[in-house]
Amino acid sequence: MKKSIPHYYLYGENSPVNELEFLHIETIAERNREHHWEIEVHRHDNLGQLLFVREGHMEATLDTEQHHCYGPAILWVPPTIVHGFRPQPGTQGYVLTIAESFLLQVLTETEREEFPQLLHTPLARPLDAQDRLSSELSGLIRSIDQEFRWPKAGRVAMISAYLKALMITVGRLSASQTSKTADASPQARTFEHFRKLVEHHYRDHWSVQQYAHQLGVTESRLNTLCRKAVDLSPSQVIHNRLIMEAKRNLVYTSMPVSTIAYELGFKDPAYFSRYFTNQTGDSASQFRQKYSN
Repeated sequence: MKKSIPHYYLYGENSPVNELEFLHIETIAERNREHHWEIEVHRHDNLGQLLFVREGHMEATLDTEQHHCYGPAILWVPPTIVHGFRPQPGTQGYVLTIAESFLLQVLTETEREEFPQLLHTPLARPLDAQDRLSSELSGLIRSIDQEFRWPKAGRVAMISAYLKALMITVGRLSASQTSKTADASPQARTFEHFRKLVEHHYRDHWSVQQYAHQLGVTESRLNTLCRKAVDLSPSQVIHNRLIMEAKRNLVYTSMPVSTIAYELGFKDPAYFSRYFTNQTGDSASQFRQKYSN
C-alpha cells in the first residue's frame, strides 16, 4: 500500500504532456498494455477522464465504490476523484483525458449550470448495444480520435464541437442516473461556487458562516440552496467532503490514522477518530480493515 494517493497527469507520468493543454485520447489497449492491464488507484487534480468500453469487461474503482463494466459502457471520472481500472486483456474502447480548463471552455456557463454533477460526480453506466445512444457515443469518440491523430486546420474547433456533444450526452445520462435535474439558475451557480470553496478549504475547517460570508449570502440562504441542490445542509456537504478524503487515505494509503488526521487539518488525532466514528459509524481502523480484505 502506498504512503499517499498518487497524483498523475496521464497514469504513471509526473510531468505534463503537451497535448494535455487541452485533450488526449488513446485506446484502452494502448493505455493498459504497458501497465499489464492494471491501472492502480490514483487521481488527477486538473483532469477528467472518460472511458468508453466497447467490448470486454473492466473492473473500475471510483473512490471507494467498485463497478463491473461490460461493454458497451461509459465511465466518467471528474477531476480529483480517486480511480483505478482493471480491464480484462483484449477489452476494446477508448480513454479520453480532458484538461479541466479546456472542458470549462467547451461547456458554457449555462451548460455547466444545467449539468453541475459533471464536475463533481463520477458515472459508471452500462449501455444497450442495440440502442441508438451507444452508437452515437461511439461515433463522437471515434470522431475525436480521428481529429486528434490526423490533425487538420480547425482541429481544436472540431474537437471542441464533438466534445461538447459528448459531454452533454454524458451529463444527460448522469442526470437520469441520479433522477435529479439540475437547477439552471443563479442559485445553482451559487451552489457550484460553494462546492468549489469547499474543495479548496475543507482542510481549513471553515465554518458555515465563513463560507456564507465568502459567497455574500446569509447562512439561512446557503442552507436553502444546499437543500434544494443536494438535499443536504451546508455542514453536511462540508463533512461529506472531509470524510471522503479521510476514506480515500484510509483505503488507498498506509498512512497512520494520526498522520491522516494532521493531513486533514485536525490538531488532535483523538478528536479526528471520534469525528470519523460519529460521521460513519465505524472507527477509522475498522473502516480500513473492511477494505483491506
